[in-house]
Amino acid sequence: MHENNDRDNYYRICGLLHDNATPICGKLMEQHLKRINKSFPDFIDDHQHVIFHFYSAKKCCLCKCKDNPSCELNLKKKQIMILFETDDKSQRRRGHKHQKNKNLCCCFAKKNIKVNDLDFTLLKFILINFCQEEFWCCFLVSYQHSFEQFLNEQKHNLFHLWQPSCACCICRTGYVRPNANFIDKQQFRKLFIKTQAVCSTPSHQYHSCIYKAEPGLTYKELKQRDLILVYSLTNYFCPLRKCIESLGVRRNDFVAHTKSAKVSCGDFDVLWQEMVKCILEIAVAVDFKTEAERRIDYQKSGPLDMNMCAQWQVELLTEIKQNEVSKLI
Repeated sequence: MHENNDRDNYYRICGLLHDNATPICGKLMEQHLKRINKSFPDFIDDHQHVIFHFYSAKKCCLCKCKDNPSCELNLKKKQIMILFETDDKSQRRRGHKHQKNKNLCCCFAKKNIKVNDLDFTLLKFILINFCQEEFWCCFLVSYQHSFEQFLNEQKHNLFHLWQPSCACCICRTGYVRPNANFIDKQQFRKLFIKTQAVCSTPSHQYHSCIYKAEPGLTYKELKQRDLILVYSLTNYFCPLRKCIESLGVRRNDFVAHTKSAKVSCGDFDVLWQEMVKCILEIAVAVDFKTEAERRIDYQKSGPLDMNMCAQWQVELLTEIKQNEVSKLI
């Protein structure tokens, strides 16, 4: 009986990921497409070159002479084939050289591809790498301030993302500084300018109070200046990005990388609570919280679809085997 409960717990977590987390992330993707007035195929085409180099580190036909693809290889061939028309007869981008072993580069997105065609892993990849703007739009709406106001209110924290090891004039007892610097001096100066203000505690060597955000600075303008800085700020501050990353970690740790297909009752309660918190935070951003709560409640207490559960387990075991083979290559 205990073993059956552990197995049921595993299937309910799988269902929470497949039937709740994935559709909610899909709604966030759809919201972003609507915001930028793009179809999903056009969006994929816009990012085709970068997407390809998350699959291959070799230079492709579109790489310029000085290009040196440096993306982490997060995608597999089957994922590229989900997104793009990859058969030999499909149209390729201008400049493509038809050579052996180059049939996956320069492809166009599948004309009829929909957000719903993507599983959680692929959706997470697209959102994390290409939808930074959506994270900021949702964050600033909930924050109820402009990007400039956000920078000014977070000035102290941002100062210590640059200078983590030194107390400044604003630091108070109990303030916890970061363990390492996330931005450098040049990046900090892309956000802030010095004012004429005189520090009220001049004895301090480090004065964060004399800075203010560059007037009128927007997220889009900063993105043009320093994309790496934008990524760093997004990773550190934007809750939706953290939620999606957290769901991905839970998926990998408890769902995709376990052959036993079991979750103990103790682990289940903690895991369920953590995942639901993330799902509902995304649901709020896409105005779907009430329905999401109803579906989550049903997922936890409703009957299990054993045919679907068996399908999930087969898919996940296949993924585990593929990952093990990849490590040996």
